[in-house]
Amino acid sequence: MKKIKLIIPLILLLTLTACMPQNTEIKYRLVISGIGLDFDKEKGQYELTVQVLETSKSSSEQGKSETPVANYTVKGKTVAQAIRSLGENTGKYPLYSQNRMIILGSSLTDGQMIKALNFFVREYTSRPDVFIAAATGKASDVLTIDAGGEVPAKLIESAIEQSNENSVCVDTELYNTVNLSLEKTTCFTLPLIEVVEDRIPKQKTIKVTGTRACSKDVEPKMMSDTETMAYLFTMNKINTGSFSITSEDVSAALEIISSKTKTTLELKNGKPVFNIDVKCEVDVVEFDSETFTAFSENDVHKIEKAAEQYIKSGMNGLIERFTKKEHCDIFRFGKRLQQKYPDVYEEMSKDWKKSLSETEVNVTVSVKIGRIGEMTMKADKK
Repeated sequence: MKKIKLIIPLILLLTLTACMPQNTEIKYRLVISGIGLDFDKEKGQYELTVQVLETSKSSSEQGKSETPVANYTVKGKTVAQAIRSLGENTGKYPLYSQNRMIILGSSLTDGQMIKALNFFVREYTSRPDVFIAAATGKASDVLTIDAGGEVPAKLIESAIEQSNENSVCVDTELYNTVNLSLEKTTCFTLPLIEVVEDRIPKQKTIKVTGTRACSKDVEPKMMSDTETMAYLFTMNKINTGSFSITSEDVSAALEIISSKTKTTLELKNGKPVFNIDVKCEVDVVEFDSETFTAFSENDVHKIEKAAEQYIKSGMNGLIERFTKKEHCDIFRFGKRLQQKYPDVYEEMSKDWKKSLSETEVNVTVSVKIGRIGEMTMKADKK
């Protein structure tokens, strides 16, 4: 019986792949490097901008080319219909295995986003780890930006990776997005990308500007890069990064060395209480003082307390906004409740927006300074 179960999926896979000749040369394939998705409200159609690598030229010609990619725009009532017209118009077979990026434009509602991703989940050559991002404007504007001879999708991918490493951007892949969208109470998040114009030189570039929170049941919500860092602290997803603190007592710039967040859940009077504890280590990279050596233990204590207040205030503000005002569970509180207290979750999830607004969340933050700079440390030892 088990052998029969294994044979059936194999037959289906062979059937699905049979529509495309297996010996198709690469020059007859559309090697996709990026996909931008917008929605034409007047015509009620998806608008796809597909960026493909140039494969029809020889290697010597490609080396001289200033544009290593070509962009195609197609439309359709569904993503599948638009993709099908792409093949019909070009006479080539789309190949998704080299795709780096799917960018979703601001004209798409969250519900349309989820429906559109359905195609990429079911397309067997699509990569499950491809990046998903949201644009502040049109996805096509982001994807077709002049990259100075580079592949735009690759540069966008690198920008997201670097911003995530600096803890000002979420790092979202296709399989994560799909899994989170299937959770009844969860709102998933996407990195937010904007096209900006540099003054010197005067040209358009892309910038990661924060985060978009998405759900079928709520309007899209945007978070700034500062709020995104607070979100990453809450979700135990901080990498490196830096932030500045300024108060009446102290002013300093700090670099995050390590961070660990632990979230626990308990019930009080039948209601969930989430306790979020953050332990963070930072280095002082700049300190507001008149001399290089003017740094005491009291200064260290002040900086640690100010940093703790900065992180805690950011987390509390974000939690307050999304639980009580936006009613959008980007923190997966509902999922945690379902895993530990399924009976309580079953009842509360019937009106999760109301339940979320009544949920108690307590945040504690502990910051320790690891280093204060080599020159200052040497001065303290004298």
